[in-house]
Amino acid sequence: ENVTYLNDKTIKILSQVNRGSFVYSVGEDIKKGEKVLFKGQLIRAQEMAFLASLNISKIPVFKKPIVAIIPTGTELTDEIEKNKRNRGQKIINTNSHVISCIIEEIGGVSLDFGVTPDKTEILKKKIKIALEKSDIILTIGGSSVGEQDIVETVINSLGKPGVVVHGVKLDRGRVSGLAVINYKPIIILPGPIQGALNAFIVFVRPLIRIFSGRPMKNDLTILATLTENWNSRKKYFDFKKIVYVKVIKYGDKFLATPIVGETQSISLLIKSNGYIVVPEEITNIDKGEKIEVNLLPGFSYIKDSLISK
Repeated sequence: ENVTYLNDKTIKILSQVNRGSFVYSVGEDIKKGEKVLFKGQLIRAQEMAFLASLNISKIPVFKKPIVAIIPTGTELTDEIEKNKRNRGQKIINTNSHVISCIIEEIGGVSLDFGVTPDKTEILKKKIKIALEKSDIILTIGGSSVGEQDIVETVINSLGKPGVVVHGVKLDRGRVSGLAVINYKPIIILPGPIQGALNAFIVFVRPLIRIFSGRPMKNDLTILATLTENWNSRKKYFDFKKIVYVKVIKYGDKFLATPIVGETQSISLLIKSNGYIVVPEEITNIDKGEKIEVNLLPGFSYIKDSLISK
């Protein structure tokens, strides 16, 4: 750039150009045989630029798994404005919004089928369509043993093996279930939001990572110090527990405070930005203990620092 035009055919160079300036030798950046991309690695903007620099326009990748969401319950509605006019006669379907966003955050594609009333034929039709259009199917609600809880019956009517597990040792998520139809996994999530999210963390998140060709371990973890004693509910002391926490950065370390709420509490999720998985045999964690915190996708601001996205 350091030139001036004297006329149409002549330029004057204003600064000295040394031999080899701005000339890069082959292998100076990436050497022959050096591994840069690995199986299961997420392709970001940086990797895209690197591939382009090597004149590589196509590479084999895992496609994003399509995850169908089928919320069930005659008492639910997706129509907020209509429900306001009707003085809140129905319960707004909130679970689909949370689950759908997390699916997208962790690398899946969500396909929301909308609220499904407790009618056998309607639910059966939606699950059939979901089996054709998606890789993983989630039903939300209708998993307890009750007159209107028809999910297991409908799934079993669609083929073998059907429901293989119904009821798990997961505190806040006990009525979850697992099914298989046409070699496709169906996860039965409870209706209450905390139970639904707990079951999603334990069962669905690993499935999405498997389908995406990614390692099972969560990438977004930090080591934090617990700020308060935590004790499991006595009735479910021998169950796996998901404990939601609020993490802040204090000096050069992270502090995690347990957030407690009822199983239907949405505010618990708003206050939390991470969770810890407590094994069955652990019934309490003392204040001051170091714990591994999994950061929640989309919720993971630690004070003013963005830890994950």
